[in-house]
Amino acid sequence: MARQPPRSISVRHLKVLLIDCDPQGNATSGLGIEKDGLELSIYDALINDTPMEEIILQTQFGLDMVPSVMDLAAGTAGAAAGRADGARWQ
Repeated sequence: MARQPPRSISVRHLKVLLIDCDPQGNATSGLGIEKDGLELSIYDALINDTPMEEIILQTQFGLDMVPSVMDLAAGTAGAAAGRADGARWQ
């Protein structure tokens, strides 16, 4: 699983930023973050142009992460539909 390398790097006192781009948010929940209570996620950075600095969360493992939620699935589906119509996803 992708969570293990960031954990081992953070133990070595290196700064780690994990960006969860999976709409299911498995890395997010795997690191102990409750997805239902999130105000911001990677969706907001990609779709709403929210600055990443506002989204980054500190985990209990000493690494930072940008969480993901199911909204990302709808956002990427909409973007794909836009591209098929010749529109540009911004």
